[in-house]
Amino acid sequence: MNYETVKAFNKEKFELNRYQAMLQKLKETAMTVQTTLSKLNVGQSLIFSTGLTVNLILAAWDVSTGRLTPGDFVMIQALFMQLAGPLFNMGTLFREID
Repeated sequence: MNYETVKAFNKEKFELNRYQAMLQKLKETAMTVQTTLSKLNVGQSLIFSTGLTVNLILAAWDVSTGRLTPGDFVMIQALFMQLAGPLFNMGTLFREID
């Protein structure tokens, strides 16, 4: 449909209403996607932070008892930090796939 056809049949108001309805639906869908991704990111961060905290507490306990060295403690922390980047990038990847 082109501008001349709409103008010839005096349907400007109809097309405007149709466009606004589509735009509103797009806004609602975008809000739903953003809300879902925000919940995903918060949940993922919470799970990751909890796991990191528990592992570092256990590693600190093992260092204090002599089962691990301080270098092992640093290695555990570095391992978790290296794991964090790809995990958080997966959320971005899934958003781009949609």
